[in-house]
Amino acid sequence: MSVTRSTSRFSKALARRSAQISRLYGVSLATLGAGGTLIGCVVGWGLQEGFIRALGDLLPVTPGPAGWEPIMIGVVTAAVCMLFFAWPPLRRLGQASPLSVLRADIGIEESQRAGDYVIGAASIVGLMWWYSGSAAVTFAVVSGLSVVVGLGFFVARALLSGGRRAGGFAGSIWRVALAGLQRRGRANALQMVIFAMAIMLMLLLSVVRSSLIGQWQAQLPADAPNHFLLNLAPEETPVLEAFFSERGVPAEALYPMTRGRVFSVNQQALPEWREVESEDTPRQREANFTWSDTLPEGNLLVEGDWWSADDAGSWVSLEEDFADDIGAGVGDTLSLRIGAEVFEAKVRSIRQVDWQSMRPNFYVVFPRSVLESYPGMYMTSFRLLPDQKTVLNQLIEFCHRHGDRARYRDKGNAGRDRSSGAGAGISARRHPASWRLGLGIGRPIQLGCPDEGECPDASSGRWQADGVGNPVD
Repeated sequence: MSVTRSTSRFSKALARRSAQISRLYGVSLATLGAGGTLIGCVVGWGLQEGFIRALGDLLPVTPGPAGWEPIMIGVVTAAVCMLFFAWPPLRRLGQASPLSVLRADIGIEESQRAGDYVIGAASIVGLMWWYSGSAAVTFAVVSGLSVVVGLGFFVARALLSGGRRAGGFAGSIWRVALAGLQRRGRANALQMVIFAMAIMLMLLLSVVRSSLIGQWQAQLPADAPNHFLLNLAPEETPVLEAFFSERGVPAEALYPMTRGRVFSVNQQALPEWREVESEDTPRQREANFTWSDTLPEGNLLVEGDWWSADDAGSWVSLEEDFADDIGAGVGDTLSLRIGAEVFEAKVRSIRQVDWQSMRPNFYVVFPRSVLESYPGMYMTSFRLLPDQKTVLNQLIEFCHRHGDRARYRDKGNAGRDRSSGAGAGISARRHPASWRLGLGIGRPIQLGCPDEGECPDASSGRWQADGVGNPVD
């Protein structure tokens, strides 16, 4: 800014008019802002599309189109920053006195600086209000920030004043340094406040993160499973049940999983997620299907009723959010695809699922007669107490004995290693059979989610799975 101010002074000294100088800087600022905004939007859109196309299958949810809202937020934010932060000091450059070329002590009046601060603060408050959409939240944040800045500025000035008195007993170099800090007391105090707030925010994020994880763990049931075993071949399930029974390890039921897709509701084809323009538009969903003769534990019927164990009808039960995603309700007929085979099922019920249970939950459940003929794998979950950790090593050896090749993969969630424990995945294959063991130490952990679905989710305790490598949508 000092170079720009000097250039403006020389322009005035060379008889350029104020309007010409203001126009010059105004056009330059507008060009720079428009170009930067355009480049930023294009780069942001390109990066998002690139990541979605490259990693979309690994996300636990189906990403929707970006839309115009993020672009408008970026454009408006850039415009506010240019108009209320950059333009006021640039506009005053045209009013600089030519005499200031020779006299550097002729500067900007304090009233003008104060006006810039007021305009900048008002624009920040306006952006916060727009981002949050709540006047109460904006008022609370601004009030708290004002109190912190005010107290911090007062303390910083007091420290600088105390430093001047202490400097009288220091050496000459320290006295010169402290005198320099005093000459720019306001600016230095403000910088101290800014650095203190930055450090405070970093510490606050760390505390909030630990607190959120602690609260989530406290909400989990005392008997919540902390290990998950996936991709079991049907012929291996009796052996595994015997393994757990011999060692007295309580395990959940074995759940069959068959990968499938819902592509039509009432003979109306659903678009794929890349084709929808809004997150509220019904679209195709892919998930792991399962069958059950009884209502799964932790599930509550919202609409409809459950089928009997000997019911041979082509029924299906949907989780309520999944039903909203595909736009289906009780009585609707779904067209589904498993591999190359297509079949239809009628929605019998809508379920509400307790995602905090950390037990395997499924979005789509059928009667046994519908899925029994389709190939699939099994999964289960179990809980090990701290004094039962030796069972984990035995289970690893068990997997090796039942596979020609074993592969150990670290699936630890680095963000929660301290509080949630490390994670691991073990995969051993014997022809079509495949084992995967999710090892959680202390608390349930998050496994990888290569598809859209149900994995253990730290924020909700939700076991989402949407693929063979991704338990249980």
